[in-house]
Amino acid sequence: CPPPDFPERGRYEPVKADYEVGQTIYYHCDPRLPMIDANHVWLHELQAATCEASGKWSRGTPFCAFDVTPSRLAISIRLLDGDLTAHSLLQLPLVLAHT
Repeated sequence: CPPPDFPERGRYEPVKADYEVGQTIYYHCDPRLPMIDANHVWLHELQAATCEASGKWSRGTPFCAFDVTPSRLAISIRLLDGDLTAHSLLQLPLVLAHT
């Protein structure tokens, strides 16, 4: 496999000129930056990609989002319609936007 693209604000290891079938790389983001996939899903675990027999990688290159230290992360919730009681579970999509 040819080397994959580096994630913006991140890297992968090991870095080589070419990779043999079955070799695995591991993606990392710069400190305090979350890793996100192409569907904007926050990836909580170390992400790996393996060189496949087709000469392609088993996954696309993830990307590293902006700094999400507490001073940069804000959450706004507005209930439009519905019933919430004590201990109700409220599930919201996380949308990251750089301000």
